[in-house]
Amino acid sequence: MTLPVESLGPRCEFRLRGEGLDVLPRMKLVLARAGHAASLASVPEELRREADLAYAEGKRLARHEALVVCGPPGSFPPESAPEGFYSSALACVFASSLGDEVERETESLFARGASLKAVLLDAWASESLEAFNESIHAAVAAKAALAGLAPLKMDRVERFSPGYGALSVLANFRLLSALPRGPVEASEKTGILSPRKSTVCLLAFARANRP
Repeated sequence: MTLPVESLGPRCEFRLRGEGLDVLPRMKLVLARAGHAASLASVPEELRREADLAYAEGKRLARHEALVVCGPPGSFPPESAPEGFYSSALACVFASSLGDEVERETESLFARGASLKAVLLDAWASESLEAFNESIHAAVAAKAALAGLAPLKMDRVERFSPGYGALSVLANFRLLSALPRGPVEASEKTGILSPRKSTVCLLAFARANRP
């Protein structure tokens, strides 16, 4: 996809929705996350029928939205990212969400005792959010490459989120507090995100010729 900005620096912010991005997960991944790791060919007909219904319901309810902010690493709160983030040439933070309609429907299904439907819808939402994040990551990296910037790994990965490694989930609140209001909020006390199907992701880039 084409990002709605000319470049990622010196500091820019933009919003994305699901249109034009790959947000639909593979059915095999949805079933695996729901605890059914068998090949699609061996999935019982009833389960596949329920999975197809959950897939369609997820597509209907999800409202993919993200806020992306890129700039000098020093423009983001200290001690809220892995060390490599702050030594980069360009740093990006994005907050992504599917909205709260999928979450409400999942909770309603559990409350009505429709556990299989709830688990499948929840699995679809998790995999769809991951696909959304991967699409944003790829689009930002492609734009950065045009400026001679290459991805920089943080704690052995190119896309990092608070709550992994040694970085406390409380960093979610600090990071979001430094951004314009977006689709995601975080608890100051726990760092837990709302809506539940949301993430805060960190990207960092170095000059391509950097050793």
